[in-house]
Order: sequence, then structure tokens, then C-alpha cells
Amino acid sequence: MKQTMSVNFLVATVSGTILMFTVLVGLSTGFFYFTYKEALAAKQSVSISRVQALKEHAERVFSEADQILRFVQRNSASSGGFDKVSVAGKRAFVDNAHFDFSGIGLIFLLDHDGLLFESSGSMSDNPPDYSEQAFFLFHQNSFTDQVFVGPPAFSLVSNRWAFTVSRSISNSDGSFAGVVLAEIDCAYFEQVYQAAAPEAGGSVSLLTADGIPLVHIPHDDSIYRDNTPFSGTVIFDILSESSGFLTEPHPASDTPARCYSFRHLDTYPAVLVNEYTIEEAAASWRKYTLVYCAFLFLLLLLVAFLTVIVVRQFDRLREVNEDLTEKQLALESMALKDSMTGLVNRAVLHDRLTNALSVSRRYGNQYVGLLFMDIDHFKDLNDTYGHLFGDEVLKVFADRISGVLRVSDTFARMGGDEFVVMVPLVSSRSELELVARKIELALRDPFAIGDVSVEVRSSIGYALSVRPESTADSLISEADNAMYLVKQQHRRREQEQKTE
Repeated sequence: MKQTMSVNFLVATVSGTILMFTVLVGLSTGFFYFTYKEALAAKQSVSISRVQALKEHAERVFSEADQILRFVQRNSASSGGFDKVSVAGKRAFVDNAHFDFSGIGLIFLLDHDGLLFESSGSMSDNPPDYSEQAFFLFHQNSFTDQVFVGPPAFSLVSNRWAFTVSRSISNSDGSFAGVVLAEIDCAYFEQVYQAAAPEAGGSVSLLTADGIPLVHIPHDDSIYRDNTPFSGTVIFDILSESSGFLTEPHPASDTPARCYSFRHLDTYPAVLVNEYTIEEAAASWRKYTLVYCAFLFLLLLLVAFLTVIVVRQFDRLREVNEDLTEKQLALESMALKDSMTGLVNRAVLHDRLTNALSVSRRYGNQYVGLLFMDIDHFKDLNDTYGHLFGDEVLKVFADRISGVLRVSDTFARMGGDEFVVMVPLVSSRSELELVARKIELALRDPFAIGDVSVEVRSSIGYALSVRPESTADSLISEADNAMYLVKQQHRRREQEQKTE
């Protein structure tokens, strides 16, 4: 029972460990999924906040530049456009212009033919012709006073990449007189966007309403040089909506999905876009997950190690328990059996005989028979060949008789050379005599022990529980007395044979 309890506890321990592993893996999977979604949501929130802040910054720069443009517009309107009277005033304004934002560069005045009329920077003898530029064509053909945001170009005057914000100037009669143009430094915006710390591998872009990049980080001269609008379904959606967050719907199989936060400027035709990949968004989550997985792995190793220790300890306890059980069984066997012959002892015989008598009384015509026997001249064998030889005789004697008895019979050693065979449920004395005859036949052959061969005979006394008041003790005593009488007969017969 103790062994079963140990095995059950061991099974419960291993099962509990496996269950704990399963629960930990399940909980970890759910936890990873939840934290992954949380990391993406947090990155989305950061990106949206970044875009909002950069959009407000762009609004301020554009507004400052536009204030300058409107000032020139108003000055031109009051002085009648670009007539000779107003030239001196415009030149004085441009020469003395001071701006709060370092991102605003030079101010240019172009006449109605697109030629550079005046600049806040140095003027060359051959002023450049801007008549084919998009901003000039827009204002020349537009009948409304709209601000135009032009694509970046490499300024030969300021020697840097810059995009433009421009407005038209009208003559006193309302006709087109030219364009006032403010140059905005791309590098200034790049520094601001870089300071906003976009994700590694991500980008921040300021686009025109047509999708042409005005500013882009990471910096790439080819983007500024090409002036090619960004394209694609996502860009179309960005240009169509005022603000929002989009995820690339069908990325290529070898590229991670990309996310876009965007907001259009409220007053000016431009849109701020922050783009990053989901892989970049989950970068911090992966680091945290790796640390967690490492911790979980170490925890599982610790649990597995402790489980192995527990299992080994229980194996040792089980072995000790089995050893103690075996010793206990051996002690119990010693208490119930004869240590020399392996037969049951007097106590077991008495108990079985009592039970057999109780059973026989229920049947009425069935009795319990006893055969009480000892070895004739056993003392002489001990004296002649020694006690060890006598012990071997007892063992062979017990083995031979055990071989002819039934399973239901009980063969016990009473002590010394005395033995008893209990035969349950017999109907007559003749059945006992038949058993006695089998015993005599089993003892007929000499006992070969070592180099010595001896004849061994036994005196057998019978007893049958024909009296209802028979008890175990009375039946044993009766069989013992009968055996004693038989032994006396054997001795008289031997004496007579010697006399003759």
C-alpha cells in the first residue's frame, strides 16, 4: 500500500509538473499576444502624437513664411505693383528682412516674365529665369490668391536643397505682376524631424498635396532631385483623407507590413507622414519577450531540476520502503513458517485447523483428519552423522512429503523431528490411510545426503474429528498419542527381530 501511495504521488508530481508547463506555456502565449498588440497600439499612439507635433511645427513655419509673402503682397498693392516708383521700397524691404525662423531662407521677387527681380541674397548679373517653374506657371494661370508649395530644388543662390512657398503679386489694375517667393531650407526640417526620433528604418516625410516629397528623412538627394510623387494605394488614401492611421493591406511576401500615421496641414497644401514597419514597432516588444522567454526557460529548467530531485528522492524512498517491506515480510514469514524446512509452524497449523473444524461442522458428514509423524531413530542419525546432517534429513523429509500432498492440505513442522499433515473435508479413516500410504511410499527410497545414503522411516498417528466437540488442541493431542502408540509398536517389532 505504501508503495502504491509513493507511485501515485510520483505520478501526481510528474503530472502536476507537466500541467504547470502547459499552463505556463498557455498563459505565456496569451501574455505575448496581449503585449504584442499593446506594443503596436503604443507605437501607433507615439507615431500619431509625433505627426501631430511635427504638423503643428510645419504650420508655424509655413505661417511665418506666408506672413512675409502677404506683407510683400500688401506693399506691392499699395505701391501699384512693380512700377518704377515701388522698386526702391521693395528693395529696401528685401534687404532689411529679418526672420524669426531659421528654416526660412531667401526671399525672391520675380517679375511677370519669371525673371528674378530682387532677392534678399546676392544678385548675379544674369538673373535666372523661373518662367517654366511649376510655382510660376501656377500663379500666372491662377485667378485666385492661393499659396503654392513647390517641390524641393537645389538653390544656386543659397547652395542648398530648399522647397518654396509663393504667392502672386498683382498690378494696380489687378493684372499679374509677378511672384513673391520664400525659400524654406530642407535641412532645417530634417534636423527637426531627426530630433523627433523616428524608428530605426522608419521615415518622416512632408509631402505636397500631390504626394511630392518636400522633406524626407532619412536624407536622400535622389528623392529631392527626382521630384516624383510617392505612389501606391496607401499614398492615395493618405492624400484623400485629412488624418488617420493606415496599415499596408497587402505587403510583398519578403517585406514586412508598413504603418502610416498622417495629418494634413490645416491651412497649407501639405501633409505630414510618419512611416514605420510592424517589425520596427515590435522591436522593443521582442527584446522584452526574449528576456521573458529566457526567464521562463530558466524557471522551467529549475522546476524540471526540482522535479528530477523529487522523483529521485521518491525512488530512493520507494527502494527503502520496498526493502523494509521485504524485511517485514521476511520477519512475518519467519513468524509463520519454519526457517529450516519452509513449512508452516505450529501457530499457523492451529489457526487453519480451527477454521477447518468450523467448516466441517457445516457439512455434517465431512471431517478433518490429522497425521502426526516423526522420524524413527532421528537421534541416532544426529549422533552418528552430526546435527548438520540431521538438518538436511529434515529438509529432504519435508520436500518428499510436500510432493505427494494436495494443495488444500496443510503440512506443518511442530518442532524437532515432529510433523503434522492436516487433511480437510475427509469422510472416513480410509482416506487418511491413503494419504499415509502415499507418505510411506515417498519415504521408501534412501536419503542421499552428500556421500551418505540412509534409510528413513516415519511413525504416523491418525486422528479424525468425528466427535462434534473436537478442537484443534484435542485433535493434535489425539494424533500425537496415536503416533506414540505406533512408534511403540515399531520398537517392539524391532526388538523381536533382534531377539530372533
